[in-house]
Amino acid sequence: MLSISNADIARAESVLLPPGCTFNEERRAFIKCMESRDVVACPGSGKTTALLAKLLILAAQLPLSENRGICVLTHTNVAIDEIKRRAGGAADALFVHPNYFGTIQGFVNRFLAIPAYRNRYKRPVQAIDNDQFFAAIRSRYESDIGLQWWLEPRGGIGTLGGYWFKPDDLSIGSTMDDDINGLSRSTNTYRKIEGIRNVVLRQGVLSYNDAYSLGLNYISHFPNVVEAIRHRFRFVFIDEMQDTDDHQLRVLDKLFAACDSVILQRLGDPNQAIYQSDVKQETLWSPTNPALPFSNSLRYGATIAKVLDTVRVDRTLTLAPNPNQQSLPPHILLFKSGAEDAVIPAFGAMIREYGLHELEAPKFSAVGWVGKDKTDEEKICLRCYHQSYQKTLKNNSRWFGTLLSYAQRVDVSLKDSPEHAAAVSDIALAGIVRALRMVGLNHPKTQRPFTAASLKSHLKQSNDTLLLTLRIALAEWGLSLRQGKMSAEQLRDAVSAFLRKHFITDESKELAEFLDSDVVDFSPPQTDRSNTFVTPSGDVIDIGTVHSVKGETHTATIYLETFYHALDSKRLLPFCLGKYPVKESQKSLHRQNLKIAHVAFSRPTHLLAFACCKEHAGGQEAALESAGWVVREIGKEGAS
Repeated sequence: MLSISNADIARAESVLLPPGCTFNEERRAFIKCMESRDVVACPGSGKTTALLAKLLILAAQLPLSENRGICVLTHTNVAIDEIKRRAGGAADALFVHPNYFGTIQGFVNRFLAIPAYRNRYKRPVQAIDNDQFFAAIRSRYESDIGLQWWLEPRGGIGTLGGYWFKPDDLSIGSTMDDDINGLSRSTNTYRKIEGIRNVVLRQGVLSYNDAYSLGLNYISHFPNVVEAIRHRFRFVFIDEMQDTDDHQLRVLDKLFAACDSVILQRLGDPNQAIYQSDVKQETLWSPTNPALPFSNSLRYGATIAKVLDTVRVDRTLTLAPNPNQQSLPPHILLFKSGAEDAVIPAFGAMIREYGLHELEAPKFSAVGWVGKDKTDEEKICLRCYHQSYQKTLKNNSRWFGTLLSYAQRVDVSLKDSPEHAAAVSDIALAGIVRALRMVGLNHPKTQRPFTAASLKSHLKQSNDTLLLTLRIALAEWGLSLRQGKMSAEQLRDAVSAFLRKHFITDESKELAEFLDSDVVDFSPPQTDRSNTFVTPSGDVIDIGTVHSVKGETHTATIYLETFYHALDSKRLLPFCLGKYPVKESQKSLHRQNLKIAHVAFSRPTHLLAFACCKEHAGGQEAALESAGWVVREIGKEGAS
């Protein structure tokens, strides 16, 4: 019988932990556990390290009986990449058949949706990608005025694409279970909706949601598929379980729940139920009792733990601090409306004041909920604090020196993660926006350089035909790359031709070199600081959304107040006072905001700061100080 000994754990500790460090009893209980259990882990608890230790130990015991494998599922490829990086050569056996490491979407695509489609239509899927899916349905939707008349008041093409194929019979519904409200299947409108969706489906272009519907339909008609998958995997680990959606949970439950032959272990934290741009009001995952707890954090000290105790939704889990981590008192920075750009410099001054720059490999971040540019609406967003902030600028889509670099990165991204073609659009658009900046083509209303989002928003209002042309081109480029019909050089040429045809009239030598160069260099220009702020002392502060830093550890983090139906301070400050207003905690937006803030507040090891607008948060200084906060007011120049 398979088991894990103390000696096995000691070997994993020698590989993964600093000298002299060991796993505590809670982590050891999980590592040794050989039954289906859930793990509820507080922020900074070393959950990934404990999981990795277990994987390394299991890797040494491969092959398992009957050549069964290990399945590890996450929500992003970033998490998988981290596991692969830290495992190194010691776990090469983990990443080969019959094991599977990947996203839930990728798992469903590979094991259910693709074989289901081939079985039903006798040919391969062309793409499982929302961008290509919406490009495919748009032309059909826009040619039917009658359907537009019915759908536009109900959300237009977004609603059309958001309808589900109901898994039982693949009819169209508003959800997997519900018919479209007020629309009988016998009506002409329903037949039009069903017709468009089925035409696109038969073409082999699926949305991400379509993959789940096809997958569920497949296993209901061929239950032996479930048995085959169960027989392949002896262990199934699901990370960040709190972010699981209803359709994902349905598939996972049908495959692995209540199955004695599979050891299913799900790890997560209900207080961190945020995923991509969404925030779950209520997590669908209910940890089974008794769940295994990781109740102490290795990241932060007592001052930050005290704040997190009330700034959260679920208070059942203990948030014990690291007794060896001396975190500073949390800080509230009050700024006057219009002086948002003084906040990050003031935070930079605090970094020097407390000597945090002298720590080993320090990391400083400024984060907020709303990354989308809302300055036109005069609502606080990240761009108010840092004018050059770009929401779509990511680690894999920086400002490279040549267009071919973007094209090469697109090609590499598709090969690495074919089910995540949405990233392809982001990278290609980053290259287009980079070219527009080089010719000084700014947004006509704000006179600010275009971002990918503001470019699409501008085209939607001023030239919807060009926007459609752009979206179709992006979809076609991605499909051609995926099918091997286009190289990175050909993609560069296609994007260059598109830019010269639709956007560029006055071409400089610098721009021509950018568009036509054969050089590939993924190193961003040193002058590009779109999403970073460099203090006069040279300290670098990264700027991004809370979603973009989930899972990270920072030396110091400042949470920047933004506007989402209301300002953060209006909802959060009552919880920051050390009390827990139960009535407020039951409100939907408050619960969402608490989860966002809990993720942000739990990133730093040393210093947590919260920037609030004085006009809305003022008058509570004394109460905040009594609760342990240091309150500072900053002026236009950032002086405190």
